[in-house]
Amino acid sequence: MKEEQNALIPAWQAGQSLFSRVQKFANRLPGADIAREALLSVEDIAMRELRNRLDRLDRPARDELADVAPEVARGVDPRLLLSALLEEGTEQNRDEALQGAYASALMRLTADEALMLAAMSDGSRFPLIHVLVASNRFSSGEKVAENICTLSRRASVRVREHVPRHISHLCALGLVQIGTELKGEDIAYQTLEGDPFVRALVRVHEAQNRSLRFQRRSVELSPFGKELWDYCKPT
Repeated sequence: MKEEQNALIPAWQAGQSLFSRVQKFANRLPGADIAREALLSVEDIAMRELRNRLDRLDRPARDELADVAPEVARGVDPRLLLSALLEEGTEQNRDEALQGAYASALMRLTADEALMLAAMSDGSRFPLIHVLVASNRFSSGEKVAENICTLSRRASVRVREHVPRHISHLCALGLVQIGTELKGEDIAYQTLEGDPFVRALVRVHEAQNRSLRFQRRSVELSPFGKELWDYCKPT
């Protein structure tokens, strides 16, 4: 019993009410009702199993656990959460699985990232550049900056300097994809290449006798991103 108690205590201490925090965030998202229902379904399974485990502890152990974390009833053991997800996976239908995938992706976004998705939701592609060290026989052209994009102006994001990082995150989530150079957008690309941040990089590397080159690309919603937007878009 003592070993099981010790295994549970760190879970209560790890964060304050995982589900309540996620649900609070989910309430502010497009498709909040869907996200909330998916979370409650998983939470019900996890909490039911947690209660069963607590019931197996003797009374002194339960009391000690409650002293360690007053919100014990809201705690979630990550091992039990995985078990709950696996059980949920065997019972859900296709639509429920898709809702879970969309909710999971949306819960990882920042507000600025959601604005960026909205800007691309009409099928727009945006010019984007990577900055690389010019290739020579000693170098294959390492990247020194990436995902510098005109989205920072179009999407009305609040922290424009974070747009490159946001694009990397959206790519990692499978919501956007990097494509080829956009023809007829020379002025937009030249504007990106003349960005103060980019010019500062050029000066730093020129001082080290290293020249830089620009790789012209584009960014747009991925098929999964389009699918998610069509399903969850605000009305």
